[in-house]
Amino acid sequence: MGITVALLSYLEAENIKTSFPVIRNAAESLGEPVEYIVVDTEKPLDETPNICKAYGIRYINQIYPHYGGALRTAFQYASMDKLFILDADGSPDPVFLRPMYDALMSGADLVIGSRHIQNGANADTKANELMSNICNACYRLGLGMRVRDCSTSYRLYRTADVRKLLLSSENFDIMEEILLKLKLTKGKDFTVKEVPVRAIVRQSGESKRSLLKFIYSLGRTLIKMVILRILAHNGYEPEKHERQSEILTKVVIACGVIVLLLILGAVITAIVGG
Repeated sequence: MGITVALLSYLEAENIKTSFPVIRNAAESLGEPVEYIVVDTEKPLDETPNICKAYGIRYINQIYPHYGGALRTAFQYASMDKLFILDADGSPDPVFLRPMYDALMSGADLVIGSRHIQNGANADTKANELMSNICNACYRLGLGMRVRDCSTSYRLYRTADVRKLLLSSENFDIMEEILLKLKLTKGKDFTVKEVPVRAIVRQSGESKRSLLKFIYSLGRTLIKMVILRILAHNGYEPEKHERQSEILTKVVIACGVIVLLLILGAVITAIVGG
């Protein structure tokens, strides 16, 4: 019994240095044993290993690629039964660890630190906030869930639940994949609670998110999750449905590309012919 606090890091040494003492104070006020881990890049790129050593944080190099791989690494190495995930950029405000913990202890299977419910706030640009709202609206419809903030990584999990999941997403779309697969695995009794949080503007460094890759991966995963939801309608078989949904996703995308090329060809023909 206890809590793992996992920070996902990519060139975030300075942010860990300034934010960790506050995170530690908030986590240790919860009254349970706490372990701290930092999941860093496959090979160190900055002073993160030294900072972890100074603070007594367990330092782990991710064993799977990209953001999704860092998250799966945290799932694998967490040793406590409850797992907080925080990006190491300093944006998750540790003051919300307590209400998120209380929500889990009240019976939730998953607690989300939500920027998109009443009293929640995002520290992002207006353009990124608009994109986040559109993304969340699409995923609410696609996943058939009422969660307002599907895309945030600021979450509190029950470690045993996420360890069972067969996850394949490599980028930020893994957050939505986790939501649906927890729902399919836990069944109709799956309970998600959202706690309003206010994100903090990062103190140093820049976002590592690639916009085009972000949009493509979210779109592809949305298609795949809708297909998976349909396949699992009469019962979820993870390995079988993962294979089928991957194949069908490729077919849908290929058909979409063909249709777009045909439309483009027709438009060019009309312009040249005109």
